[in-house]
Amino acid sequence: MMVHRIGERRHAVTIEQPTASNPDAYSERTTSWSNYATGVWAGIDSQGSREVERAQQTREEVTHVVKIEYDSGVTVDMRIKFGSRYLDIAGVQNTDERDRELVLACVEQE
Repeated sequence: MMVHRIGERRHAVTIEQPTASNPDAYSERTTSWSNYATGVWAGIDSQGSREVERAQQTREEVTHVVKIEYDSGVTVDMRIKFGSRYLDIAGVQNTDERDRELVLACVEQE
């Protein structure tokens, strides 16, 4: 049994997965989002926001680290809905490879 400190996972979030739509009149696909899991209890730590210049490209650094109970279906193609904010999942780590907790490196959408 995994023991958590009180308040460690105090935010209820929704994990969303992308769903490709049918092509429109211009043969373009748009991505919509559907719920993968709702009411997921998460610990959310803000990491601040920075942009880094690399190879003449600007990319945003990880802004949040989110900890949730282990779920083998969570991937970097998904995002987290936290209130009215969205956090794109940039990395998924299975803590100690024990299938008990996931640590998600996320970047907040602007």
